[in-house]
Amino acid sequence: MSQAEGPPESGRGRPALNRTTSNTSPPSKSDTSSVGVATPSCWDGGVTVPAHPDCVRCRYAGLIFPDGRRCCYYHATEADERLVDELDARAPGIGLVRDGRGDWGCTFGWPYGPNLYMATRQRLLEWAEPLGLRRSLRGHACRAWLTTGRRCYGACRTDDQVAGWPVAPGTASDLNPMPLSWPDHISTWTRDGEPAVIVAQPYHLDDVDYAHLGVIAADPAVRLEALPPGRSWYGARTYFLAVWRA
Repeated sequence: MSQAEGPPESGRGRPALNRTTSNTSPPSKSDTSSVGVATPSCWDGGVTVPAHPDCVRCRYAGLIFPDGRRCCYYHATEADERLVDELDARAPGIGLVRDGRGDWGCTFGWPYGPNLYMATRQRLLEWAEPLGLRRSLRGHACRAWLTTGRRCYGACRTDDQVAGWPVAPGTASDLNPMPLSWPDHISTWTRDGEPAVIVAQPYHLDDVDYAHLGVIAADPAVRLEALPPGRSWYGARTYFLAVWRA
């Protein structure tokens, strides 16, 4: 999966910040001399490429489109604008709320990944909408919240459990309460006002993770859905793990 289809695992391939870069003031949308035509040819071998390298906003604050272009509002095409507007119009339907900034494409509180990558944003909507899910910012990614709807206020992370499920002795501790790889890119979701699912989309899983996921899978109060890399809406070849309320 290309970097344009999901967030990169690291910052590799991103240009270093050049504080002397020109074009610090935005061009007018009507100024055709300063607004280039962004095309798929800007996508250089799967690496995200600014539509206008001299534009600071394109380089560091632009949205990333499925063809690999990263561009700001001033350098977006009409098709780019239509896509962003259409996806934003669907955001309230999955429980996203306005975050107050009002920047183009960032009006709603998209989770990390969909906040920048339009392909990831599309996949998130295609996953959540037919399931009737709404993102919960108050949800706590643990067994107590998922099965009872009540927050545990940190009681789920002790020296013998992670997220409310037991782990092997010595795996967790007060100093290292999240020693596992699977609880990465966590989000919580409700359906009909009740806790429905905890989603994790990790880059890696090891033997300790598999053992802990086995404990979760054996819990009759929940149902574990696990998909291999490449099947997540987050992208970047992450696994898709969903712990559903049974």
